[in-house]
Amino acid sequence: MMESVADWWLSNVVGKTPPQTASLLTFYGAGAGGGGGAAYTGYAGAGGGGGGGGEVIIYGYNVIGGTVSAAGGDGGLGYVGSTSAGGGGGGGGLVFVMYGPGGLNGTMNVNVAGGLAGTGAAQYVAATPGQTGVYVATSVIVNG
Repeated sequence: MMESVADWWLSNVVGKTPPQTASLLTFYGAGAGGGGGAAYTGYAGAGGGGGGGGEVIIYGYNVIGGTVSAAGGDGGLGYVGSTSAGGGGGGGGLVFVMYGPGGLNGTMNVNVAGGLAGTGAAQYVAATPGQTGVYVATSVIVNG
């Protein structure tokens, strides 16, 4: 992991590309989108699913606290004049903070909430909200 951060820094900050580079850490599928609502009549529109929260990955020798949001989007509303459902809320995303010897200083205000469910025309077509995402902060101090 530290090699990938060093390679990124060399390439993007210093402008020197090493002969081999390690890829940065990614978490595919973090904060999936919500499902679209169903239309129970042939002509009514249903609510779209809320977008997923995605991922925020922070690398730093010294990380200063701040505000980070990877919240899921709210589901769309179903058409009230029929029996169409609202869309499901998007899942909360991932916030991963890795800090070095300089530490994590200050408070991290992190929002990884799932999106709200969209409302439909009838109770039996209710959508579900998105699940809460994940926040992790960890030291990556390497000795030796």
